[in-house]
Amino acid sequence: MTKQEADQLIKEATTFIGSEKPVATDGQLGFPSVIEVCLFENTLLVEENGNFFPKARMISTQTGLTIRFEDLNETLEYLRHNHNRA
Repeated sequence: MTKQEADQLIKEATTFIGSEKPVATDGQLGFPSVIEVCLFENTLLVEENGNFFPKARMISTQTGLTIRFEDLNETLEYLRHNHNRA
């Protein structure tokens, strides 16, 4: 996506900062992945070869640790339909 498109998504995303969303954790050390409620904390813009990829930083509501950086488009799609501010 272009920088302008990414900036527009990030602008929309600011209204959802602090919202909760279930996130599947990555399985580690033989433990399976689980679904954990996370907070949408902030955004990150990654540029690769002239393409821009906006990401959503999701943190655990239990530990405060970063669980993952998700595609911002997917995060916003969920939050537009299931908005639940913490």
